[in-house]
Amino acid sequence: DETIKSSNGLVIRRSDSTGGGFHRTTWAEMEFDGYIAFKVILKAEKSVHVKDIRLEIPISSNIATYMMGMGRRGDLRPKRWEWTWRADHPNNQIWIGDVNAGLRCKLQGPDDVFGSNGMPAAWVNDGQGRVVLSEDGGQVLLSAHSGSRSFKAGEEMTFCFSILPTPLKPVDLTAHWNRRHWNPVGWDIHVSKIVAWEANRAKVHHGGSMNPTINYPFIATEALKNFVNEAHEEEIKVPLYYTVRELSNHCAELWVLRSLGHEVLRDGRGGGDSWLREHLISGYHPRWQELMYPTGEIDAAVGVNYRSRWHNYYLEGLAWLLKNVGIDGIYLDGIGFDREVMKRERKILDRYRLGSEVDFHCGDGFHKYWHGWENSVNMCKFMEHLPYIDSLWFGEGYHYNNAYATPANWLVEISGLAFGLSNEMLQGGGNPWKGMLYGMTNRNSVRYRYQKPLWDIWDSFGIQDAQMTGYWDKTCPVKTSHPDIKATVFVKKDKVMIALASWATTLVNCQLKIDFNTLGLDPKTTKLHAPQILDLPSNYPKSIMFPSHYQEHERWFEPSEKIPVEPGKGWLLIGSR
Repeated sequence: DETIKSSNGLVIRRSDSTGGGFHRTTWAEMEFDGYIAFKVILKAEKSVHVKDIRLEIPISSNIATYMMGMGRRGDLRPKRWEWTWRADHPNNQIWIGDVNAGLRCKLQGPDDVFGSNGMPAAWVNDGQGRVVLSEDGGQVLLSAHSGSRSFKAGEEMTFCFSILPTPLKPVDLTAHWNRRHWNPVGWDIHVSKIVAWEANRAKVHHGGSMNPTINYPFIATEALKNFVNEAHEEEIKVPLYYTVRELSNHCAELWVLRSLGHEVLRDGRGGGDSWLREHLISGYHPRWQELMYPTGEIDAAVGVNYRSRWHNYYLEGLAWLLKNVGIDGIYLDGIGFDREVMKRERKILDRYRLGSEVDFHCGDGFHKYWHGWENSVNMCKFMEHLPYIDSLWFGEGYHYNNAYATPANWLVEISGLAFGLSNEMLQGGGNPWKGMLYGMTNRNSVRYRYQKPLWDIWDSFGIQDAQMTGYWDKTCPVKTSHPDIKATVFVKKDKVMIALASWATTLVNCQLKIDFNTLGLDPKTTKLHAPQILDLPSNYPKSIMFPSHYQEHERWFEPSEKIPVEPGKGWLLIGSR
């Protein structure tokens, strides 16, 4: 074995061995964020036939509680799972683990281009390649098989894979509780509205007066700067919608990029908006289009490749915005670049505006026509970006109350907690009772749920200083009498808040099992208070499709009392010494 390089950020090691008619060279590169890339080069010393070449990763069953990836939604790990390669299902990554320990493994080729469908010949082997997850006794074995093949003397084959241990960093719940998002959409955006709703984060989406075009925020920079300055006076941070996946036709550099052929702009079938048809004509990939009110112009985007020199321009553009406009970070709607660009982006944010945040939004990728049965947190290479991200908004396209949305699914595929991050809900307002089990709410906006009453409960309780212990933790000091009703506890020195939520299909009169000694509460004097939490103000639009309350009426419960929990709902209970 030989250490090729050793620094604070990177260790590269090489090892060589001989046996079975092969010379094997293994390169391993481990980076400071835990990411480890392996490249194994097999060179046949003579003509040889092999029954199988495979990668085996043993994992203790005590850790391998949950699993997601390779065609399976995040949930409890099955006893056995099998997966085979498909070009239209680029889900060649799997995560196995628990909240406090896990491992993501991705099978890939020598040139692992972000966004490609990843069909590496060494692993696929003309359709013989497969992955088997099995359990024997106290050990779970992940086996990646490539199948039988013959080698000629001197022939080489390279097998590449990467592993990523999780969680990727400690969850900063204090920062999470203090982030109060308001997501303005449209052209009429005023700081006064954000102040009135008591939010402290104002995302500037594209399609508005200060950022009219998608991923090209250089058209209305004076208006954007004025808004940022006014927001800063109210101690409101302003992240900006700015990424790479697609690019507006209003981009001043469009024709320069077009002259580069398909290096930057993706090749495609053409079509889309009339402007694209008339000017680009063919050889482009139409993407998002939106009316630019009040001018009546159309913002018609085209697809951008996942690796090109445009990323250098994108990063320089970010630096310019931080220095000249004063934005407080970025909002990524999907990610159109690899982890190398992500690392550079994080450095730029920290260099030019310390305290900048990266907010990452993504929808449900478990769709055969969209991302080929991929979990959002595990999709493509998104998990590799998470060390550099501050907050998540996974939720577009999710159906939080569907049968697949089990407690385990919420935990590993939606909440972000197993990976060192916190999330918030989106689609249909989410489910406020289930969401609180994982510390999640929705975001404040006229299009989503009104959050201020719940924020007020957080602040009056002092949730920023509480220790959160989820139902999934065996040490959780509050449990319930029903397997489909879960309890998460937020503990302070002098009081406790209990979040209850039900996956039962009928009304359940639930008994709490409280460890009073651990909580430091007296069972004789403690009472549980369910405060009134109305989530819609009286003047809210009548067309709202969400329930009009979390807890409509204030109630008190004795700790020994059975608590009625309706299907799909729950309670927020506060007890004190």
